[in-house]
Amino acid sequence: MPRPDSKPAIVVGVDGSDNGLRALDWAVDEAARRGVRVRMVHAYQRTGVRHHLSPQANMSQMYDEGREVFTAARAHLAGGRNAGRVVGTALYEGPASEVLIDASNRSPLCVVGRRGRGRLASRVLGSTSTTLVAESAIPLVVVPPEWVPGQDQGRHVLVGVDIPPHDIGPLDFAFAAARQASAPLVVLCAWDLGASASREVRSALGDVLGEILAPWRARFADVDVTVVVEHTHPAPALVAHAEHARLLVLGTSTRPPRPRSSLTGRPASHFGDRQGGAVARAVLCDAAVPVAVVPAPCAVAPGALGQDGVTQEGFRRTDPLAQRAGYFARISLSRSTNASESS
Repeated sequence: MPRPDSKPAIVVGVDGSDNGLRALDWAVDEAARRGVRVRMVHAYQRTGVRHHLSPQANMSQMYDEGREVFTAARAHLAGGRNAGRVVGTALYEGPASEVLIDASNRSPLCVVGRRGRGRLASRVLGSTSTTLVAESAIPLVVVPPEWVPGQDQGRHVLVGVDIPPHDIGPLDFAFAAARQASAPLVVLCAWDLGASASREVRSALGDVLGEILAPWRARFADVDVTVVVEHTHPAPALVAHAEHARLLVLGTSTRPPRPRSSLTGRPASHFGDRQGGAVARAVLCDAAVPVAVVPAPCAVAPGALGQDGVTQEGFRRTDPLAQRAGYFARISLSRSTNASESS
């Protein structure tokens, strides 16, 4: 059996703020569930009057600040049941987002507070979080000020999905998180279909989601799954359903915005367009629970779908609009056939 520290550590950004300590609390709890360790990372930035410091004075101030931040973080964890999960610290000079991206390139997860130091520390997405959401190559968890340790007991994991999924990462991550926490999973598809959508299209969504989720249900048979379909804008739907969740999982996409049609509408996980990302920002700013943003493509579990014949590459090669139309065509054909046989 491998030792807990034989796996890459979860990276958590700490900066001396309460939000950074909250992110640390979440990270050590998650590390305990995964059987891994945590590495604290602090970014020292040479801003303001620091630009006028000599190299020696700047280095001294950098180490003094790092020592202060890490000492306070360890004191915060002292006596906690998972305090021993912190395996080490790392101090670098540079913008926090760049430092965390470099420090976490071999880690399974990066964790940050929604906003660090500053006057606006609540319902505002900080510049570090904003950059990491767009640029991180590994899953990122953003912990809000409202989250407190111990509140997750008995709560579900929530994941927003598109039809078809842009990639397998968010679903892999969500199902695995639910299994690790022995928690139920809620799969939400929220579409702003508009008045032009036919009743058949609206009623077919549940069947389409069932077809999409079948491989995951087979692989994670021990996870209790609830599917929710709402005909509304995705951002408020996700925030509302996340109110009593332990974790909200979103995906990202680098595709340009897609044209709307009576079939496509606006799907729940149209979160990550780096040209806009309005839904992602709204959810990250308003959600009162930790939000995991899984980049696309992201190999959360390499080869995890191989036995089901579904691969990450398979999702990327298929045109999403054509695949979505195909889903609805099969559902319509199936319903028509069943109706004919019944008559």
